[in-house]
Amino acid sequence: AIISDQGEGWIFDLTRALAERDAAAGLGQLARLLSQGDHPLRILGTVTDEIRCLLAARQMLDTELAKLWKRGMTYTQFQQNVLRDGAPILTRNPYGDYMCFQRAERFSLDQLRNCMEGLFDVDFRLKSSGIQPRLVLEKLILDICLGSLRKTNQDAFRVGL
Repeated sequence: AIISDQGEGWIFDLTRALAERDAAAGLGQLARLLSQGDHPLRILGTVTDEIRCLLAARQMLDTELAKLWKRGMTYTQFQQNVLRDGAPILTRNPYGDYMCFQRAERFSLDQLRNCMEGLFDVDFRLKSSGIQPRLVLEKLILDICLGSLRKTNQDAFRVGL
């Protein structure tokens, strides 16, 4: 209770919560990161990287890997059936690819595309408005986790939040 944990792991707990679509855990991790002094743009950058990875994975799952990837596939099966010569496809690590494909299963391609548009709006909002960064990031987390990022909701962002 006296010493706060300043480890880098918390940001990955946030991205994991988003990928699992766990809004409560995501909001808790965001609060922890902001209370530790993490800059909102740094948090947004990490979330953006995660969504980009999920989008690339989802695109591959819907196209070239549609016949190779099976829900519930083990890592060994992934290595044998999906990887080409054991080389990673998305990340620097084959196991990282496997985990990314698993996380991407929770989203549709349209949801991830909407998330990317929402991320652009959040970036703009954080850099150009007087809205509290915490509120902007909390709304983003809720939208990602609850799948409510739609073009109509983005209009509400433009109005004020």
